[in-house]
Amino acid sequence: MPPARLYGHWGPKIRVERVCTPTDGGQLRIGDVFLLTRKIRSPLPDLPFQATCSEPRVLDSVRVGDRVSLDDGKLQGSIMREDHDGYLVRIAKGKLKGIKLKPGKGLNFPDTQIDLEPLTDKDRDDLDFIAKHADMIGHSFVESADHVALLQAEIARRRSDWRRLGIVAKIETPRAVSNLPEIIVQAAAASPSRS
Repeated sequence: MPPARLYGHWGPKIRVERVCTPTDGGQLRIGDVFLLTRKIRSPLPDLPFQATCSEPRVLDSVRVGDRVSLDDGKLQGSIMREDHDGYLVRIAKGKLKGIKLKPGKGLNFPDTQIDLEPLTDKDRDDLDFIAKHADMIGHSFVESADHVALLQAEIARRRSDWRRLGIVAKIETPRAVSNLPEIIVQAAAASPSRS
């Protein structure tokens, strides 16, 4: 039997979009503070690291004290306070040598409930190809049974044997963990729509 073909990871992925870093291109390290903002300011002497987010409405949901994870957990910190039309994040743990703050790095907010669409328009376009060629599909940031049901319904629109396409649901938030029993039941359901 040939190995399963797993195509990509679908679902919303929040990323660093634009950055401002020190002129020496230094590393963001444990103990540093960076500004997560809606708009990059000209370099600020007291805040040499700044970043915008690919989903700016995340900043409407986060609160002081919420945890922030950068670059798949390589650095982790928490929101200290609001400032400069954004939030100051202090890095508390992670790689000792730090990371370069660059566009495209993943951002995760494990304490924050962020209501983003579970499938993007691009995801739906990509499913036209995936439904024909994949054996499994990875679905990022699944938080509820409804997220699984939506993906199942989209697959069912594209192939009659939709149940043969495995779904790898990535459980990445406390909300997803608390909804895990419902997620598992929906993933095993005989119909893509919830009863």
